[in-house]
Amino acid sequence: MGCNPSDKPKLKPKHRKGLWSPEEDQRLRDYVLKHGHGCWSSVPINAGLQRNGKSCRLRWINYLRPGLKRGLFSEQEEETILALHRTLGNKWSQIAQHLPGRTDNEIKNHWHSYLKKKFFKDEGTESLKRTQSDSSNSDIMELSPSPKKIKMQASSFESSMSMEKPSAEINRSVPQMFESPKEPKGKLLITEDYVCGVAFT
Repeated sequence: MGCNPSDKPKLKPKHRKGLWSPEEDQRLRDYVLKHGHGCWSSVPINAGLQRNGKSCRLRWINYLRPGLKRGLFSEQEEETILALHRTLGNKWSQIAQHLPGRTDNEIKNHWHSYLKKKFFKDEGTESLKRTQSDSSNSDIMELSPSPKKIKMQASSFESSMSMEKPSAEINRSVPQMFESPKEPKGKLLITEDYVCGVAFT
């Protein structure tokens, strides 16, 4: 629901922060159950609370609204969260729609503190089983290859053998990069003390 400009407060009063008192909780509960919330920024003024609209909204949604579940998650709820997280990802408000009485914030906190580890552990064991079954299937296929596969392997072996033996024509066409060692063209002049150099003829 949107707010009308007339519903919004003109002046910004000092808002109280911190823990909510039981009296504040009761005032907010009574007002919202009687009048509905409408525009959350007008709720604290009309209910006589020194809080801002956001604080009232979060207090109502996460703590005071009727039908709210508190306490530990059941195994069924956890399985629902895991299944929905696989398809939706981190869309906590959409996941909360499938779990009546649970808030998106509560589901998110439970996911990050506990279910995330369980999720990745389960995913790791499933992927390990998948890889093991794939490898065992490939081993079975290798032990009993089909006749068509044997023909293909034989033809690939023959083609690789023909590639390994280059023909003489290819050798003739490739220029030699290095000449074979020959006799030196010059003579080495040696004196009693040291080698002087090379004399070319």
